[in-house]
Amino acid sequence: MTHPRELRRSLADCPLQASKLIGICLGLLGGVAGFLGVVGPGGVDLSSIAEGAILPLVVVPLVGAALAGVVVLETLHSSYRAFRAETTIRRQVVDRAGYTLLRAIEAAVAVGGLVVVWRLVSKLANGPIPSTAGVDVVSGLLAVGGGILAASLLRSVYELWYFGG
Repeated sequence: MTHPRELRRSLADCPLQASKLIGICLGLLGGVAGFLGVVGPGGVDLSSIAEGAILPLVVVPLVGAALAGVVVLETLHSSYRAFRAETTIRRQVVDRAGYTLLRAIEAAVAVGGLVVVWRLVSKLANGPIPSTAGVDVVSGLLAVGGGILAASLLRSVYELWYFGG
């Protein structure tokens, strides 16, 4: 079990990952709380959505999209640092194979999620859609946002454990 001082030192050593972890947890908690009816007018069903219970339908995709932007910028920055490092890229990958794999998965999910949302929005711009298709769109956005949050949560926790303290 991690001692609280070690956790505080880990959070202080990796402020970006700590901030991402807090944002991910708040986004997930907000989405779950809205879905269960803890926040807003009851749980999610068609009548409650009509009454304004759209928090879970908005929070997870928006937090996921914002997080995807952060992940893309973070990946570009770390790639730049890797190319400028004295050790070879191959050596860096071999030395931290598990971490590199998690980072690649997170980046692929983030970029893939952004591409899916972009394609979805470009198709929606063609005109009105039936309500059943709207439910599918919202479900897709929730899945994409949830996937981005899950991949980033996994890597943030691993990075705090691996590099912190």
